[in-house]
Amino acid sequence: MASMDGLDASPEITKCIAQFVVLIPAYEPNDTLVRLVDEILTLGRANSTFAGVIIVNDGSVREGALRAIEELRSLPQIKIIAHEQNQGKGAALKTGFQNVLDDFADVGFVVSADADGQHTATDIFRVAADSLSSGNPCIGYRTFANDIPLRSRVGNISTAALFSVAGGAKVNDTQSGLRSYIREDLTKLLAIESDRYDFEFHCLFQMARNKKRPLGQIPIETIYEPGNPTSHFNPLLDSARIYFVFFR
Repeated sequence: MASMDGLDASPEITKCIAQFVVLIPAYEPNDTLVRLVDEILTLGRANSTFAGVIIVNDGSVREGALRAIEELRSLPQIKIIAHEQNQGKGAALKTGFQNVLDDFADVGFVVSADADGQHTATDIFRVAADSLSSGNPCIGYRTFANDIPLRSRVGNISTAALFSVAGGAKVNDTQSGLRSYIREDLTKLLAIESDRYDFEFHCLFQMARNKKRPLGQIPIETIYEPGNPTSHFNPLLDSARIYFVFFR
């Protein structure tokens, strides 16, 4: 298992590479992903720092999901990578990270976003802009207002509190999938052995502990669908994996 220590800070500031790519892990997506990508491309046409979208199809088999992915294949600045079988969100992120290292030499930042409609294109570009300006990683945090179910608000608050103790840093929304990663951190993040939802937690621990390159945090729109029908997060199993990171 990779070290939980903070990432090493290089004297070279990554912001000199003024481009970013959007990475979207997708498992059984629907038309929501198509709409999101369309909005990203629309904003990207007026943004010289936008280098494209990488979609990792993590073993989708449903007809609607395959149709949505095929529709995206013909769009400009889109790269689709497929896992033959479902491997988990962490594995999909790793595949995208490695592809950035191999094929996107001018990209300094990777902005990850979810395929289920939880993030807006505007917020994706806001997170990217924060990193391009500061040279640091960034996470978009949700505010969880009163119209969000109490269980979701309490879960997020308690997890953030535990993270502040175990991680040594205050992070407002530890479960947000909208975050930016620095290119020179990707190799170390790829060494983390987790392949599921807990991979993002391991990454967050490492980024939050790097005091020389502090993690930026900006508020983003909170989008909640009752029951979260498009999410593939297993409340019992995936939560257990995440909390195991704390206890270890």
